[in-house]
Amino acid sequence: MTDKEEISKEHLSEIKRTFELLDLNKDNQLSAKEFVKGGHFIGVNMTLQQAQQMIKEVDADGSGYIEYDEYKSIMAKQLKEMDRRVDKKKALYMKNFKKYDKDNSGEVDLGELKKVMSGCKMTDDEIEKQFHEADIDGDGKISYSEFVKYFCEV
Repeated sequence: MTDKEEISKEHLSEIKRTFELLDLNKDNQLSAKEFVKGGHFIGVNMTLQQAQQMIKEVDADGSGYIEYDEYKSIMAKQLKEMDRRVDKKKALYMKNFKKYDKDNSGEVDLGELKKVMSGCKMTDDEIEKQFHEADIDGDGKISYSEFVKYFCEV
């Protein structure tokens, strides 16, 4: 795995920023105590024992600390996994959207929504109400982003 292939500039910047936040004494290496004390900066809360165990798992050179390259390597893997999950979720959303977008126009109109929802125990009025709630910009169509916001996100 080369950094240029695996880590986007955006991710590399975020990795560097979080490393610097965690490196409280600015010695370019992270100790277990720094993970515990600085973890709240990156949304990680762990005990000293948990931090020590994590360092043992990540510390490639056996120094007892996590240097930037070790941190970058593990974070790149985690960010790549998060991206994979996001891509999977987007694909699922698109698959669901396409069930409603019967004419493949990239938008769902009221007729398409009624057609798909006809098997549900909803009245036309209830379906129309949902349609108008989902049609955030009020243009008479539900775009993909409106669909995701209304029907997919919690």
